[in-house]
Amino acid sequence: AIEPEYIDQMKHLERQTQIRKKILLGMYWGRLYGGAAGVILIKGQNDLSQPLEMDTVMPGSFLGLQILDRWNGVYPEGELVTDPEDKDYGLPAYYTIRDEETGHMMARVHHSRVIRFIGRELPWIEQVTETYWGESEIEAIYNEVVRRDNVAGNIAALTFRANINYM
Repeated sequence: AIEPEYIDQMKHLERQTQIRKKILLGMYWGRLYGGAAGVILIKGQNDLSQPLEMDTVMPGSFLGLQILDRWNGVYPEGELVTDPEDKDYGLPAYYTIRDEETGHMMARVHHSRVIRFIGRELPWIEQVTETYWGESEIEAIYNEVVRRDNVAGNIAALTFRANINYM
């Protein structure tokens, strides 16, 4: 059982960091764009290129998440995680955060500081093509609508042709 004082602290932290809102935003953008990232912000750990060491995170130092979508702000680098024991094995080891207006690199972020939100899972080769992100839900729905529209058009053409042949 969790002590009531800790529950109050967790509720305060949840409100202060708006963590539920940020996670929902990451999920929305991940599904809409095929990928988004939540950068974990910890007070006193300004060098985001270093791995996140949970032992060094002090109580009260969690500042929340910065959510960025795959098209505007966060870009996977080419180097991949090669340790098979790492939960991110086979995914990018670092991400670059850029200012979209100026194009300047703002930070290089180690993968352990990134929570990935992806859209639909893709087969491996397509995932590599999409720089290790997923497929947008909108893209999948759009492709299905186009297929159904094509089928309806073909049925109409065949019906017309059958009427002409019958005449």
